Amino acid sequence: MDKTQAMGLSALGKSNELNVQEITESLRKVDDEMIQRGFNIRWFGADPTGAQSSVKAVTDAQNGTTDTIYVPKGVYLIDQDFIFLSSKRYVFDRDSRFKIANGKTLTVNSAISAYESDWIFDITLGGTITGTPQVREIYPQWFGAKGNWNGTTGADDTSAIQAALDLANSMKAFVHFPVGIYQISRTLYLGANVYISGYISGFSTNGSWDTISFASLIFTNSDPNSYLFTGKNGITGGQMIVRNIGIFTGLSYNTGNKKNILLYKYDCQRHSLFEGVQIGLFDYVFYQGSFSMASRIQYCEIRNIGRAIFNGGNIVDAYFYNNYFHGHGTTYTDTSGKEQTVSCDFIQNPSTLAMCQFLNNWFEFFDYGFKVNSMEQCTFVGNIFDYIYRAFDKVGIACTLSGNVFNHCNKESMVNHNWWKSTNGLTDNDWRTIIVGGHSGISIVGNVAGAVDTFIDIIGGNGAIKDMYSSGNMIRTDNTLSAIDPNRIIRVSVGITSWLQEGHMTNMKLEELNDTFHSVPPQTGLFPGRRVIVNGKSLTMNTSFKWVDKDGNQYGYNTKNLIPKFNDPAWNITDHRWVIVDTNGYKLKVNGYTTSGWPEIILTIPTAEGKKYRFNTKTSYFASDNSHRNIIEIYLCRDNNRVITYYYNQNNGSYEFSIPNGINKIQIALRCNTTTESSLTFFFDTLFLSEYSNLNYGTILISEKGDKFLKYIDALTNTEITEPYV
Repeated sequence: MDKTQAMGLSALGKSNELNVQEITESLRKVDDEMIQRGFNIRWFGADPTGAQSSVKAVTDAQNGTTDTIYVPKGVYLIDQDFIFLSSKRYVFDRDSRFKIANGKTLTVNSAISAYESDWIFDITLGGTITGTPQVREIYPQWFGAKGNWNGTTGADDTSAIQAALDLANSMKAFVHFPVGIYQISRTLYLGANVYISGYISGFSTNGSWDTISFASLIFTNSDPNSYLFTGKNGITGGQMIVRNIGIFTGLSYNTGNKKNILLYKYDCQRHSLFEGVQIGLFDYVFYQGSFSMASRIQYCEIRNIGRAIFNGGNIVDAYFYNNYFHGHGTTYTDTSGKEQTVSCDFIQNPSTLAMCQFLNNWFEFFDYGFKVNSMEQCTFVGNIFDYIYRAFDKVGIACTLSGNVFNHCNKESMVNHNWWKSTNGLTDNDWRTIIVGGHSGISIVGNVAGAVDTFIDIIGGNGAIKDMYSSGNMIRTDNTLSAIDPNRIIRVSVGITSWLQEGHMTNMKLEELNDTFHSVPPQTGLFPGRRVIVNGKSLTMNTSFKWVDKDGNQYGYNTKNLIPKFNDPAWNITDHRWVIVDTNGYKLKVNGYTTSGWPEIILTIPTAEGKKYRFNTKTSYFASDNSHRNIIEIYLCRDNNRVITYYYNQNNGSYEFSIPNGINKIQIALRCNTTTESSLTFFFDTLFLSEYSNLNYGTILISEKGDKFLKYIDALTNTEITEPYV
């Protein structure tokens, strides 16, 4: 028998004849080769040119006794659906690959041994790769990706990357991008398990993809409404882990009518992670998708964003550590040819922001940092907020802000920067760094602010504000470190009435006070336990029924009085012989008499269930003898039947009450103790009843004698009213 090349024996011995020793030695070497390299598919007739099908050859190789299949250099056509068995290992030589015919599927369940930069699966004819290969990482290069985009020329790697993502999803493996710049021209569709990794040698200094050498994905789709990633086949989210890679658009810096989105309507859940990732030049990063279930963003740089990093969705049980977030806003030309500017926010109108931690992040160049309708149980510690029109709008229930730095968050700093586009429409607005509204259980402690206007603004909202604590915050009002102003931090603006519910404004401790602290709701009466502390001391009510701080500064509602003058016919004064009304109509005097009793003076006011009122008066407790009482009674009536009676005590200040079911009238009754002393005088001075739903601001006038009057426009009659101020 002659030796043959296929036998692997031609190099053994000098003779063409075989002997037992040579055969034994040769077969041992063949065994060694098969152990090391496996069955070579060409031994079974595989065509390395790709002109003929290699399915039979690969089948025969797989049916052999060795676990390893060796694929030598060449292109091998797979023109039938085929499966790489899980019991085998395919070893690819350099420049070797399988080409899958159009409409055919190669299911890879085997182990794979191949260089990360080699092209081993050719899907250019329209074939598909699926299965669960026994590898820890999938490389886009295996499917033909080049990673050679230079901004102008280079391969389009979209199809290769999509194939890598599809294969990796089924087995929860990472798609790893070696160093290179990968052009993506179309949307990539994600499964429920997305794992992407790359290599970064350092972050860019301006967020541009071409300034450093690392692995980065460049989205070059020119459609202004395009997006890079979204779920496929009805998949709305899953676990997404992205590490050590750059993701950018190919657009010029902050120009163009673009709305490019990185992740569109895909929910990142179940410990999703973005770590060491640099993202830049998108309009939106996370758009209308949730970020939840212990998901994290850490050690990332996201910069030069046009509209928002998060838009919509639920952000719940998420963690943000040691990141740099940089917004910029964008410009575009509208249909009329006019240039428009667009605001950039960090978080923009999420459905919910709850149970999140923000630790040691840097937020820079945003219009709004946190623009939210619902926030609760979030913690912000050790962050930097720099060049932001409004860092928080609004802080919510059970949230803590501590040890943060707020800098350049004022109008002067922002608007004077020519590069800042977005704030053109905000230059006349109210510059407030932190807004607290409609929420409770908030701590704002130990923060430092430099170059801000109003630091904290507590406003009315759609719910209670209570259990708030603010302490130890310091403001630097100009560019010198010595200009510290601890009394310019807090402002309270009550522009609507929904604060005034049971339990509101309870346990408020505001240790710093803004000069424009507008007003505080009443603190006594129906809602017990209220405690408002300003600059270390509680507010008190002065003799004019105004709430004042320790320095006598006044706060309170300037409110329409529902009680008419005493000379108004609405008052039922049955016997005018004993009653004298002053010329202004606000003071009523009852002379002594000798009868055994005195009829009530009654005012009846219509009302309805659910309304809330506050009553007070300048009337003293005692009559002229300092013994008998000036009696004021408030009745809640059902038609003409008195259902509830309240005996008002002038010593207790304001009385607050709400209207229960079935009540449609309020009666104010003035009575005197029974007496036979003709010299005794009962005196009633300026009764005041306000309905919370009618609160409004007016102008305080002071007469030459020092008396105060309130001037306002009556909303019902549209006429100007002037009455004594209480």
